Amino acid sequence: FSGFWSRWHISFSSWLQDYLFMPLAWADLGCFGRLPTELCVFCVFFASGFWHGSTAPFIIWGLLQAVYRVGEELLHRRFGKPKKRGTPAHVISLDNFFKGAEFYPRLPDGTLDYENPDTLDLPLIKQCLRELSETGKTTLPVYDFSAEKRSDEAEPIDLQGGVCLVEGIHALNPELTGLVPAE
Repeated sequence: FSGFWSRWHISFSSWLQDYLFMPLAWADLGCFGRLPTELCVFCVFFASGFWHGSTAPFIIWGLLQAVYRVGEELLHRRFGKPKKRGTPAHVISLDNFFKGAEFYPRLPDGTLDYENPDTLDLPLIKQCLRELSETGKTTLPVYDFSAEKRSDEAEPIDLQGGVCLVEGIHALNPELTGLVPAE
């Protein structure tokens, strides 16, 4: 369960950790000491539910998330963390294949069209996916969203017998799915 929160809605999770959990967890309440970690978790997930909507279903959702998270932590303390099993997976974000703002098509009102397939470097995507299919290895570009251009950094990927998950709004584009073997 904690893995879900560490990978899902990362910017929101980071904000909750930095601006709610940490101040609560490290607050010195004088003669009362510090708040128990479990209570801090409940406060954070209550706030998360409230942030999603100030109605009862959202608040209950947030509190259930706290029950699951605290329950998971207590189980780990009692029985230890589970061993990793299964097939290793690597996520490839198509966002890292953006060409850069200067190459984006424009909408009729002049704004950049981020959702157009032409914003992606399709030949590079095909090359990387072909390399992964043939050798299990490739080097992925890294996109710098603050500069709206491709970074000089690169991310080497070695599947080591694992699988590759391609995510992005164009992941099911026929230009890309045609590279996947039918079997």
